Amino acid sequence: MSNQKSVYAGLSDFSFQDLVTPQLLKPLYAIALLAGGISVVVVVFQGLQQSPAQGLLALVFGLIGLVVWIMYIRMVLEVVVVLFRIAENTRRMAGS
Repeated sequence: MSNQKSVYAGLSDFSFQDLVTPQLLKPLYAIALLAGGISVVVVVFQGLQQSPAQGLLALVFGLIGLVVWIMYIRMVLEVVVVLFRIAENTRRMAGS
C-alpha cells in the first residue's frame, strides 16, 4: 500500500495493489462537512421565509442534526481507516 503514488495512478491500477481510498478520506470528510453545513443553511433560510419561529426551529434542529451528521460521518470514516490498517497489518504478517 504505497502512499507515494498519486490518486490518478491508483485509479489506473487494475491490479488493485495500490489503494486509493486512504488518500481520499480527508477530502471526503471535508465534502461531507461542507454538504452538512450547506444543508443547514438552506433549511434555515427556507424556514425563515415561512416564519421567524419556523426559522428558529430549523436553526436549532439543523444544528443538532449537523452535530449528529458529523459524528456519523466521522465514525464511518474511522471504521474505514481501521479496516485499511487491518489490511495493512495482515499483509505485513503474511509477508507479501
